[in-house]
This record gives sequence, structure tokens and C-alpha cells, in this order.
Amino acid sequence: MSLLTVNNLFASAKSYDLTLQNPRPTFSMTMSLSVDNQSVLHICRKWFAVGQDPVATETLAWSVANGLQRLEMAQPSLNETGLLFHKSGEGEFVLSSPKTNLQRKTKTNRFTYEPASLLSIPFEVAKRWDALKAGEVFYFDYVVLKVQAHTKIKVQARIENDQLVVKVTPASWFWRLVFGSTRFYFDKDKPVLRKITGLIEPRDKKHNGKYKEYLANVELEQGLDLSALVKL
Repeated sequence: MSLLTVNNLFASAKSYDLTLQNPRPTFSMTMSLSVDNQSVLHICRKWFAVGQDPVATETLAWSVANGLQRLEMAQPSLNETGLLFHKSGEGEFVLSSPKTNLQRKTKTNRFTYEPASLLSIPFEVAKRWDALKAGEVFYFDYVVLKVQAHTKIKVQARIENDQLVVKVTPASWFWRLVFGSTRFYFDKDKPVLRKITGLIEPRDKKHNGKYKEYLANVELEQGLDLSALVKL
């Protein structure tokens, strides 16, 4: 092929992480080529984060009176969906994933403590705002939809650098070792959530079949003001 035939060529591509099993592309790429009158190639390649579709979704039904009532997750690139219905301390889990041959698997669990998720914790904090500020410690059953199970967590708060920091820590030493604590940063004087540091919902899968979980720093562009829940 002569240099003249590559003039003004354009290419695009998607890039996949070879360490993961996910079919979801990680980046997209565009590349343009042109040749000038001196037969010099001019090449420009650009990389972009891929996609407008959600990587993971979480939905929650929660009330001050009854806490978590319904929780749902979806990880499209992993073909995983999970659902929990909760009423009066009993939870019905529904899971569909490659582990269930993409069939709906139902399991019923009894909770020792109120169930909670990373999505529901800020609402539970607002509900117990005064007690947490006073140093009271609370326990919940943290819901793990992908394995239809739950594990005990400890929730406590303290003032740090003019913020109320709520620390959520697994009671199990093993999960503490793996994930540590997830922290929720609120304004000191009212429950306005500003930042979350720790475990987040999106995940991937390695070639050995193990999950790749992500620990992240999530800074809200505008604080989430949950003050109204304190008065309910």
C-alpha cells in the first residue's frame, strides 16, 4: 500500500482488559491517519472511557418505619441480577447469574439485625442521627445479593475534621481484612452526605473466576441532604 492510499484513513476500536472475564470494553479508541505532500504520515490516536450504559445498578425501597423493604442489583456485563424482599425480619432472595445457569434461584433467610446495604446506610444514619452523634453503636445484617447471604456489620460515628464520619465495619475478621471499613462523611451538624470512601457496588471478574471488587473515593458534587428524615 502506498502512502497516498492511507491519506485521511480513520479507525476506531474498543479495548478490553485482558485480566478480566467481562465482555464489557474498558476504553474506546479512535485513530486517524493522513499523509502530507512530503510523504510524511501524521497519526493521531485518542482513548476514551467507554459507554453511556450503567456498569452496575442498585435500587432500594426503604422507609423510616420499616427500613429496607426491597433491594435490587444488576451487573449487566456479568449477567447477574439479585433481589431481596424483606418483611418483619425475613428476607426472600432471588438470584440469576451464571452460577444459577441464568435461572432464578430463590432462598429465604432470617435476619438477626435489620438488613442494610451500602445504598441504605446513609438513610439509616439520618434516622439514627442524634444517637450516632451521642456515641451509640448500631449493628445491621449487611445484605450480599450475589451470594444470597448476609453478614453482621458495626456502624459507629465520630467527629473528624469538622465532619461526622460514620464508619461501617464487618464484624467478621476475614471481611475486615479483605475490605476494611467503608466511611460515610457527613456535615457535622446535620446529615448532609458529602463523600464515601470504601467498597462500591460495581465489580468485575478475573479469569480465575474470583470477583474483582473496587474500593473507591466517591465525592458528591452536591451534598445529599437527608435532614428531613431526622424529624420523622
